[in-house]
Amino acid sequence: MKNIFILTSFVFLIACSSSELQMELEKTRDELELVEAALAKSQEKLMKMEEDQAAPFTHLVFFDLKPEADQKILINAIHKLKAIPEVHQLEVGTFEDTGDQRALSSYALLMKMSFRDSADYAIYQAHPLHLELKASARNLMAGPPATYDYMEQ
Repeated sequence: MKNIFILTSFVFLIACSSSELQMELEKTRDELELVEAALAKSQEKLMKMEEDQAAPFTHLVFFDLKPEADQKILINAIHKLKAIPEVHQLEVGTFEDTGDQRALSSYALLMKMSFRDSADYAIYQAHPLHLELKASARNLMAGPPATYDYMEQ
């Protein structure tokens, strides 16, 4: 009887340990999945950064806005262009008066973006989000925007 009790106790301990080990293994697997997901996201960000660095074609747009125009509306519309895969390093800035007489102060807003090449730029030009921006910006503009495109040297 004593031997049966010892054997039963031993089997019970092994079963408990196995159950605890199983739970610990499942917890570790869950943690591993989270780490793998974070790693994949980091790899995507790194690839995007590498693509951005390999985008030597730059497109600048200077916006001359009406005095009553709400810049925030245009800025928000411009930021939507980030959804276009060919667009890299999109930046938007407002004029900062530093007292330099040579500054292009008649332009209230500047948009800067980069592309891998002129073919990607052509895709951007025809993209529905870009065409939508052009249509909505027309009401805010005092005149046509000025552009400057260049290849990084």
